[in-house]
Amino acid sequence: MKNISITVFTCFLALAFNAQELYFELRPDHQTPVKKKELERAGLLKEITPGYPQNWMDEYVSVEILVTSKGRMNKALSKNDVLTGDQKNLLKTADLWSTVSIDVKYKTRNAATGKTDLRNMNYVVTVVPDVEASFKGGDAKLNEYIKQSGIKKVAGTFPPTEVIPASTFSLNDQGDAFTYVRHSTVIKFTVNEKGETEDVRVITSCGDPAIDEVLYNAIVNMPKWTPAQSAGMNVKQDFLFSVGDQGGC
Repeated sequence: MKNISITVFTCFLALAFNAQELYFELRPDHQTPVKKKELERAGLLKEITPGYPQNWMDEYVSVEILVTSKGRMNKALSKNDVLTGDQKNLLKTADLWSTVSIDVKYKTRNAATGKTDLRNMNYVVTVVPDVEASFKGGDAKLNEYIKQSGIKKVAGTFPPTEVIPASTFSLNDQGDAFTYVRHSTVIKFTVNEKGETEDVRVITSCGDPAIDEVLYNAIVNMPKWTPAQSAGMNVKQDFLFSVGDQGGC
């Protein structure tokens, strides 16, 4: 049986900028989001994940949904892409920021052999609040703040990409005669229920502590955000801030 893992690309808040060959990105720390309200209303798999490849399936065998609820893993099964009552109820209990794993077993005709293959597809979505955190003043103001408070202060001193010839090492995985070593600083932080940044930490260093500190301080001293909201309540949200030489983040 063949296993297929798919990634579904969904639009979400992200800010990217390239100034004087120094690139930065600030984005939520999650992949493939689905809003909690949408999850609670879902009746079909495609309503959980836009872009769901329904045309791959000639015949469903089973659909298993794995959900984290109050810190515990629970699962429910169905025979096809129509969610059962148990699956719907389970999705309604999914913890905020947890992942929902969907495992689909199906049959499809192999165009090369003419035979029917049994295949397995798995994909994962992240449960996000109804309203995600946003910088007061919008992306333009956030862009300007990041540039003035961080990027312009380190643009002239940030470590450039190193090109290392194969004679120094061995051929890289692609068999090229050289390899790139790109430097980047990655900072993780949380926007709390009051819209303040907290738990700011450098998770990847560019190799220059002074540069890391400038970028760290830019996040620590950032103006307030409008916090994320779920069911009318303010909630915390994690973000990633990445800075690197051109294409290096």
